[in-house]
Amino acid sequence: MFLRKLFSSSAAVIEPEIDFGRFDGDSKSVEQLQKWNEAFELYKKNDFVASVVALFEFINDKKDVVTIHQKDNELTFELIQGSKKINGFANDKMFRAEANVVKSSQKHTALMRRLMEINYNLKYSCFCLKEDDIICLKFSSSIEDSSPDKIYHGLYELATKADKQDDLL
Repeated sequence: MFLRKLFSSSAAVIEPEIDFGRFDGDSKSVEQLQKWNEAFELYKKNDFVASVVALFEFINDKKDVVTIHQKDNELTFELIQGSKKINGFANDKMFRAEANVVKSSQKHTALMRRLMEINYNLKYSCFCLKEDDIICLKFSSSIEDSSPDKIYHGLYELATKADKQDDLL
Protein backbone atom coordinates (compact mmCIF):
# COMPACT_ATOMS: atom_id res chain seq x y z
CA MET A 1 0.00 0.00 0.00
CA PHE A 2 2.75 2.44 0.94
CA LEU A 3 4.71 1.79 -2.25
CA ARG A 4 1.57 2.12 -4.36
CA LYS A 5 0.92 5.58 -2.85
CA LEU A 6 4.55 6.55 -3.27
CA PHE A 7 4.75 5.64 -6.94
CA SER A 8 1.21 6.34 -8.10
CA SER A 9 0.62 9.28 -10.41
CA SER A 10 -2.73 10.13 -8.82
CA ALA A 11 -1.17 11.41 -5.60
CA ALA A 12 -0.75 15.16 -5.59
CA VAL A 13 2.88 16.21 -5.51
CA ILE A 14 3.58 19.21 -3.32
CA GLU A 15 6.79 21.00 -4.17
CA PRO A 16 8.06 23.52 -1.64
CA GLU A 17 9.10 26.94 -2.91
CA ILE A 18 12.70 27.02 -1.77
CA ASP A 19 15.37 28.90 -3.66
CA PHE A 20 18.96 27.78 -3.21
CA GLY A 21 21.98 29.90 -4.04
CA ARG A 22 22.04 33.40 -5.39
CA PHE A 23 19.72 34.79 -8.03
CA ASP A 24 21.52 35.28 -11.33
CA GLY A 25 18.82 36.88 -13.48
CA ASP A 26 18.83 34.28 -16.23
CA SER A 27 15.12 33.55 -15.94
CA LYS A 28 13.55 36.80 -17.09
CA SER A 29 10.08 36.86 -18.59
CA VAL A 30 9.29 38.42 -21.94
CA GLU A 31 7.63 41.36 -20.15
CA GLN A 32 10.75 41.95 -18.06
CA LEU A 33 12.96 41.89 -21.15
CA GLN A 34 10.64 44.46 -22.75
CA LYS A 35 11.15 46.67 -19.67
CA TRP A 36 14.93 46.43 -20.23
CA ASN A 37 14.51 47.73 -23.78
CA GLU A 38 12.03 50.35 -22.58
CA ALA A 39 14.57 51.60 -20.01
CA PHE A 40 17.09 52.24 -22.79
CA GLU A 41 14.52 53.97 -25.01
CA LEU A 42 13.45 56.27 -22.15
CA TYR A 43 17.10 57.01 -21.35
CA LYS A 44 17.74 58.01 -24.96
CA LYS A 45 14.76 60.41 -24.72
CA ASN A 46 16.28 61.96 -21.53
CA ASP A 47 13.37 60.71 -19.43
CA PHE A 48 15.79 59.51 -16.77
CA VAL A 49 13.47 58.82 -13.83
CA ALA A 50 11.07 56.82 -16.01
CA SER A 51 14.10 54.92 -17.33
CA VAL A 52 15.09 53.99 -13.77
CA VAL A 53 11.51 52.88 -13.02
CA ALA A 54 11.52 50.64 -16.11
CA LEU A 55 14.89 49.23 -15.07
CA PHE A 56 13.53 48.35 -11.62
CA GLU A 57 10.54 46.66 -13.27
CA PHE A 58 13.08 44.59 -15.22
CA ILE A 59 14.98 43.72 -12.02
CA ASN A 60 11.88 42.92 -9.99
CA ASP A 61 11.14 39.23 -10.12
CA LYS A 62 8.18 37.37 -8.69
CA LYS A 63 9.41 37.99 -5.14
CA ASP A 64 9.19 41.79 -5.35
CA VAL A 65 12.77 42.54 -4.32
CA VAL A 66 12.44 46.21 -5.29
CA THR A 67 10.05 48.69 -3.68
CA ILE A 68 9.63 52.03 -5.48
CA HIS A 69 8.06 55.25 -4.23
CA GLN A 70 7.71 58.01 -6.82
CA LYS A 71 6.63 61.57 -6.17
CA ASP A 72 6.70 63.99 -9.08
CA ASN A 73 10.16 63.62 -10.63
CA GLU A 74 11.82 62.05 -7.58
CA LEU A 75 12.16 58.38 -6.86
CA THR A 76 13.14 56.55 -3.69
CA PHE A 77 13.66 52.82 -3.69
CA GLU A 78 14.54 49.87 -1.52
CA LEU A 79 16.18 46.77 -2.92
CA ILE A 80 16.73 43.52 -1.01
CA GLN A 81 19.74 41.28 -1.70
CA GLY A 82 20.29 38.44 0.73
CA SER A 83 20.57 39.98 4.18
CA LYS A 84 21.19 43.50 2.87
CA LYS A 85 18.77 46.31 2.20
CA ILE A 86 19.89 48.88 -0.37
CA ASN A 87 18.24 52.31 -0.12
CA GLY A 88 18.42 54.76 -2.95
CA PHE A 89 17.28 57.95 -4.54
CA ALA A 90 17.00 59.19 -8.11
CA ASN A 91 15.84 62.43 -9.66
CA ASP A 92 16.56 64.32 -12.89
CA LYS A 93 20.10 65.17 -11.66
CA MET A 94 21.40 62.29 -9.53
CA PHE A 95 21.26 58.56 -8.89
CA ARG A 96 22.41 57.32 -5.47
CA ALA A 97 22.25 53.98 -3.67
CA GLU A 98 23.81 52.79 -0.43
CA ALA A 99 23.84 49.77 1.85
CA ASN A 100 24.96 49.76 5.46
CA VAL A 101 27.51 46.99 5.92
CA VAL A 102 28.75 47.07 9.50
CA LYS A 103 28.90 49.36 12.53
CA SER A 104 32.42 49.91 13.81
CA SER A 105 32.82 51.49 17.23
CA GLN A 106 36.59 51.82 16.69
CA LYS A 107 38.45 52.64 13.52
CA HIS A 108 40.94 49.78 13.37
CA THR A 109 43.83 50.44 11.00
CA ALA A 110 43.75 46.91 9.59
CA LEU A 111 40.02 47.17 8.83
CA MET A 112 40.37 50.55 7.13
CA ARG A 113 43.31 49.28 5.08
CA ARG A 114 41.30 46.23 4.01
CA LEU A 115 38.39 48.44 2.93
CA MET A 116 40.76 50.65 0.92
CA GLU A 117 42.13 47.56 -0.83
CA ILE A 118 38.61 46.42 -1.68
CA ASN A 119 37.74 49.94 -2.90
CA TYR A 120 40.62 49.78 -5.35
CA ASN A 121 39.06 46.75 -7.04
CA LEU A 122 35.49 48.08 -7.16
CA LYS A 123 34.31 49.65 -10.43
CA TYR A 124 31.06 51.40 -9.48
CA SER A 125 30.82 51.63 -5.70
CA CYS A 126 33.04 52.43 -2.74
CA PHE A 127 33.13 51.93 1.00
CA CYS A 128 32.37 55.04 3.04
CA LEU A 129 32.32 55.85 6.72
CA LYS A 130 29.15 57.58 7.86
CA GLU A 131 29.12 59.98 10.79
CA ASP A 132 27.52 57.45 13.17
CA ASP A 133 30.44 54.98 12.67
CA ILE A 134 28.57 52.87 10.13
CA ILE A 135 30.59 51.56 7.22
CA CYS A 136 28.45 51.56 4.10
CA LEU A 137 28.88 50.82 0.44
CA LYS A 138 27.73 53.61 -1.91
CA PHE A 139 27.10 53.97 -5.61
CA SER A 140 26.32 57.39 -7.04
CA SER A 141 26.41 59.03 -10.42
CA SER A 142 24.93 61.96 -12.25
CA ILE A 143 21.75 60.78 -13.90
CA GLU A 144 22.90 61.85 -17.37
CA ASP A 145 25.84 59.46 -17.07
CA SER A 146 23.70 56.66 -15.62
CA SER A 147 22.56 54.52 -18.48
CA PRO A 148 20.40 51.54 -17.49
CA ASP A 149 23.28 49.11 -17.89
CA LYS A 150 25.56 51.26 -15.69
CA ILE A 151 22.89 51.43 -12.97
CA TYR A 152 22.25 47.69 -13.27
CA HIS A 153 25.92 46.76 -12.97
CA GLY A 154 26.47 49.33 -10.22
CA LEU A 155 23.57 47.99 -8.18
CA TYR A 156 24.70 44.43 -8.83
CA GLU A 157 28.19 45.22 -7.54
CA LEU A 158 26.85 47.16 -4.57
CA ALA A 159 24.31 44.49 -3.57
CA THR A 160 26.55 41.46 -3.92
CA LYS A 161 29.60 43.05 -2.27
CA ALA A 162 27.57 44.46 0.63
CA ASP A 163 25.86 41.11 1.18
CA LYS A 164 29.19 39.28 1.15
CA GLN A 165 31.27 41.79 3.12
CA ASP A 166 28.87 42.08 6.05
CA ASP A 167 29.48 38.39 6.72
CA LEU A 168 33.26 38.69 6.32
CA LEU A 169 33.73 41.86 8.34
